[in-house]
Order: sequence, then C-alpha cells, then structure tokens
Amino acid sequence: MSKLEFVENFFFPLIVGVLLLFSLLTVIFRKRCANKKIQKNYPPFKMCLRDTGLSLLAPLFFFPSALLCYYLSKHNYGFSYHAIAQYGSGYFIVSLFLITLVHDTYYYWMHRLLHTPWLFKKIHAVHHRSRNPTVLTFFAMHPLESALMAFSIPLCVVIFPVCDLAFNVAYAMYMAQAIYAHSGFEYFKTHTTSRYFTTSHSHNLHHQAVRCNYSYFYNIWDRCCGTLVSQVPSREEAKLGRVN
Repeated sequence: MSKLEFVENFFFPLIVGVLLLFSLLTVIFRKRCANKKIQKNYPPFKMCLRDTGLSLLAPLFFFPSALLCYYLSKHNYGFSYHAIAQYGSGYFIVSLFLITLVHDTYYYWMHRLLHTPWLFKKIHAVHHRSRNPTVLTFFAMHPLESALMAFSIPLCVVIFPVCDLAFNVAYAMYMAQAIYAHSGFEYFKTHTTSRYFTTSHSHNLHHQAVRCNYSYFYNIWDRCCGTLVSQVPSREEAKLGRVN
C-alpha cells in the first residue's frame, strides 16, 4: 500500500473522526469547560438545530473543489505531483505552509467581498445568523459560499508544486481550524487576540461585531488592513468607520 493510499483509507478518515469526536465532547462537557467559554450564554436550541442541518449539507458543495483537485492531479495539470520523494519531505511540509498562506489571502479577500452589502444580505448572512457560534456552526453557510471558499486548494496547484497527499492534509487542516474557530471556547488564550494566529476568540468577535477579524489561519491581512480587533467595538466606533 502506498503512502497516499494509506492516508486516503486510514489517516484522513481518522483525522475527520477525531475532529467530529472533539466537536461532540465540546458539547457534552460544556459545563466543565465553562471557564473557557467566550460568550457565557449558549445559543437557542433552534439555532443549533439549524446549524447542524446546514453543516451536514455543506460537504455536498465542497465536491466541485475536490473533483477539480482530482482532475488536475490525474491529468498532471499545473504543478501537481504524486510522490513526496519527488521534492522531498522538507518541501512537502513547506508546501502545506504555503497552502495555508494562499488560502488565507484568498479567504480574507473573498470574506471581505462577502461582507459587501448585497452579497452579505443574499449569501453570507446565512452564516452570520449565528452570533454565538458553536462547533455546529462551522459549515453552516449558504451553498454558494461553501463552494467558493473551497477553491483555494486547487488554486495552489497553478502557483507551486503540490503533492496529492497535501490535498488531503490541507482539507483536514481547514476542517480542524473551522471547528476550533467556531467552537465558542478558547483553549489557548482567553479574552485576547493573537497578533499572528486566528484564534477561536478572534473569530468569535467576528461573529459578534461582523466587520472585523476576517482571517482564517493567520492575522497577517487583518493587521495590514486594520481590521484586527481584540474586543467588540462600540456602536459609535462602528459608525466612525474604525472597524472596516
């Protein structure tokens, strides 16, 4: 069995299973983790039920991105390659970091675009109905948004060499970050915003204040564009345009 087959058949499903287990445990042991809760109250049951239904449908709209990755790899388009040894394990790790950087740039500006009035009302507002997100919120979004946000991975193939295995690992990384950022709990730094990484706390602020903290993995673009905040802005600040 090749390394790629091992990851596809065992490692990747295991990662997904662990993430889903983490989600379940966060719900079951929420009282024990109360000191880590970002917003002390919990969303209504109807909202949790809505988020669950939308999250279950979301993978259907990720398929176009996954199929495009498969097509590019099978026909050797772009810079896709099949064996880690071709560029070495060191480059493989570097490529994962590069994928996160590309995704962050793509996600930040796509996210800002979705916050323009018309697109927000028609598409992104579906996700923002959850002002107090939980692990059930991570893929609770409009089908078109689900499809758009997944296209950063195949985009990487036309920029730099990407191994088939990196596709699977990248999807697992995206899922892990999405669950953590929407969990409603901050396990690392409570009530603060990291200068460099997008934490659950910073993304929770995004759901509360809406027009800030747009990043996914890193806070690079938020810091450069002045959209990084560490607390919910007042209405007066928002009116003055201090949060873009």
